[in-house]
Amino acid sequence: FMNSIEATNRTTKTKGDINKIRADGMVPGIIYGGTEENKKISLSKKQIKILLEKENFLSNIIKIKLEGKDLEVLPRDISYHTTSDEPIHIDFLRIVKGAKIILEIPVKFINSEKSTGIKRGGVLNIVRRKVELKCPTENIPTELVVDLDGLDIGTSIKISSIKLPENVVPTIQGRDFVIATVAAPTIIKEPEKPAEGTEGAEGGEGEAGTEAGAAEGEKAAEGTDVIVNCSVLRPDRKLAFDVNTLGTYNAIKTAVELGHNRFINTGPHFTQVGPHYEKFDFEISEEVPIHSGLNLYAHSKSIGQEICQVFSDNHDINIMTMLFLSFRDPQPNSQQSGGGTNPFSVTFPDAARAIRKGLETNLNTLPSQCEIFFITTDTPHGRYRNYKAKRLLGWEPHDTLEEYWRKKKQ
Repeated sequence: FMNSIEATNRTTKTKGDINKIRADGMVPGIIYGGTEENKKISLSKKQIKILLEKENFLSNIIKIKLEGKDLEVLPRDISYHTTSDEPIHIDFLRIVKGAKIILEIPVKFINSEKSTGIKRGGVLNIVRRKVELKCPTENIPTELVVDLDGLDIGTSIKISSIKLPENVVPTIQGRDFVIATVAAPTIIKEPEKPAEGTEGAEGGEGEAGTEAGAAEGEKAAEGTDVIVNCSVLRPDRKLAFDVNTLGTYNAIKTAVELGHNRFINTGPHFTQVGPHYEKFDFEISEEVPIHSGLNLYAHSKSIGQEICQVFSDNHDINIMTMLFLSFRDPQPNSQQSGGGTNPFSVTFPDAARAIRKGLETNLNTLPSQCEIFFITTDTPHGRYRNYKAKRLLGWEPHDTLEEYWRKKKQ
């Protein structure tokens, strides 16, 4: 069954013309692709919102009725209003026979009740809920079906076990990547209540708190597509480990169990480079050997980064670690102006833009599944490099922090 929607030609030339269309309850769009000219169209917002509520809107061909003709198109991009979240523009790709297109196709799991492993108490660990495929336009699958019938604990379902339509291939080549696994159940043991007045009671509570914290994190992350792991400086030894090391483990473990394909970790720059580098060297990049120094916080964050590396080596998840240090407002107040700032500084808006880039970047363009990025503004001293974030993520700092460095007029 193919969804259809009616459209009309539009002849808008100015921003005011487009705003009028939107005020009349229509959404401007464009049809492009093939040898024909691009067509500017407008569609009913009400009908568009109905289609958006259906699953996999961006991977299903729809039929647009325009001037008495039926055009088969594929929705490629939807723009939303920043505050109302209403659709304000849609791009459609014209379907041309013989052409190929890259799409994310959803994975559907069936017969879970017939899985031997799940019957024994195992859990289905979904690594990928969608798979990016290169498809002929005339042979686009609506979903990829995984049959769980008879699968036992320890079974790994890889892309090679899924029958793909003719001439349809994954964009990831060179490895048989995992779609899901049937894993053993995670059992949370309730610690025995220690006798009153005995030592070790505090340790028992801490252990239970760790498991409870992990369970709470899993519950909070349900329904998400990505986790951004942020932590704050903890001078206390136990808190530093719980937040920066164990917290990172719990967060990325949850991401893997939820089938996320990307995870954003954060930390201070001395997760990677400590005083040995920053006091003496210039042009410091993310590729220098890890040297976190003697700082307790830095050590716990560095261990957290090693955990990220281990997970990326053993699971189908891409991890981007963004390293910051000093956050600043775009403009200093009167006391800050001319007073200077840490050489590894960035404004709050630029930091947010870097994380957004991490959420949007094409994972296939990254050199590996675990990458580290320095997120710092452009500064004339050149002590730290931010070229990698610019080159791979397309991030550019907007704020120079010049007013922090400019000397006050006497």
